[in-house]
Amino acid sequence: MLPEIISSDVSLKLVYGLGFMFFTLLMASVSDLKNLTIKAEFVSMWIGFSVLMFAYDFFTVDYLWWKWLLIIALGVLSWKGIGKIFSLARADVIAVSAVCSVLEIPYVILFYIILIFVNKIGSYPLKLFGRHNKYPFMPVIWFSLLIMIFILGIAKWDALFAFLWQK
Repeated sequence: MLPEIISSDVSLKLVYGLGFMFFTLLMASVSDLKNLTIKAEFVSMWIGFSVLMFAYDFFTVDYLWWKWLLIIALGVLSWKGIGKIFSLARADVIAVSAVCSVLEIPYVILFYIILIFVNKIGSYPLKLFGRHNKYPFMPVIWFSLLIMIFILGIAKWDALFAFLWQK
């Protein structure tokens, strides 16, 4: 049984997949803010997670190749070596791709739009934690995922506020 905060209309893949990514990104964001680096264990987890999501999609999704080509293309365009969308480090690209591995194609595109918007706003305060015009990007990914969770209806606003304000 899912808690009241979580909508029962959503697939368990979304609930558990995005829940896993939410909490690993939260922990990685703290590390990124403190050290401007991500531990290799996080990257390994996200790669393993993406492989599992690919395997799941292989058996359940008809448009497998379109989704994964989109994820790879957006990841390559976000990597600092090419930098057409963002100029991200490898770990950041892997984290964003892992989040996208859970989503359907329209939501992958929406997630990147949210990332761009949150990055525009969040880059200024995050530069306080950075050096040489670089800043931690994990908090941007984490906050974008939080927005995505509410857009997808995984978390219900009214139940969340009732839970937070209960005595």
